[in-house]
Amino acid sequence: MFNVFSLQEAKAFGAEKWDVERAVGCCLERLYRSCYFVNRTCAKHTQFNRFAEPEILHLIGEAASTGKGRAWFQLQEKKHLGKAEVIGRRLSERDVLSHETAARIYGLPVLTVPSKVQIINPSRSRAGERFIRRQRQIRQPEETTLWHGVAVTSSVRTVLDIANDNSLEHAVAVFDALLRSEPNKAPAYKHSARELIDANVKFAASLRVVKLMEYSTGLAESYGESVCMVTVRNLGVKGLVQQANIVDENGEFVAPLTA
Repeated sequence: MFNVFSLQEAKAFGAEKWDVERAVGCCLERLYRSCYFVNRTCAKHTQFNRFAEPEILHLIGEAASTGKGRAWFQLQEKKHLGKAEVIGRRLSERDVLSHETAARIYGLPVLTVPSKVQIINPSRSRAGERFIRRQRQIRQPEETTLWHGVAVTSSVRTVLDIANDNSLEHAVAVFDALLRSEPNKAPAYKHSARELIDANVKFAASLRVVKLMEYSTGLAESYGESVCMVTVRNLGVKGLVQQANIVDENGEFVAPLTA
């Protein structure tokens, strides 16, 4: 999927390694060793057209015409998810996709698309060409779900991992987006987060995780607004009201105001 395939998958359809290598630079891009991305359908290398998806091809064309804008960023996300799927199918049963990789799987915002797939494992860590594996406590299956048959941290667990290992601003922006996406489930998400914190020593001891629970409201309407609210709160400003309504002297609604 996502126009991404492995050398093993290509061989399953009759292609040889030299067939793939000849197509690199023509219609294929090498993402890392033995993993490739289809840039366009090709009359010369038709055996790889089967891996192309119309939606991704459209994004490629849009990105080529608009430069490093929205389409280009979305294309980098698709490539990353393609790598995550290929790598995920070859991981050990205790490996779990996590952090920014998991955030993009759920459609949650990231500041930048990571160059390497993010993974956690309860017993080992490793950084390599393709992925970063962090050694982290995790309960399976309570804190995981499946994506294309690959284990991925739950949405709430993903937020807490980002808070623990990255910045508070980024974590709040991700949690706000999750709470905002399903307002009816927001209390359940908060409750689930508190349960995970109680069950995990690292989370319970993390000041960023504590602040995450205090600052995340789901009221911010953008990544930038979440970051701004964290900054203002860290400055000690009290009495903040998000999404307050402005009324006139008669109490009539005038306009919404974002604090």
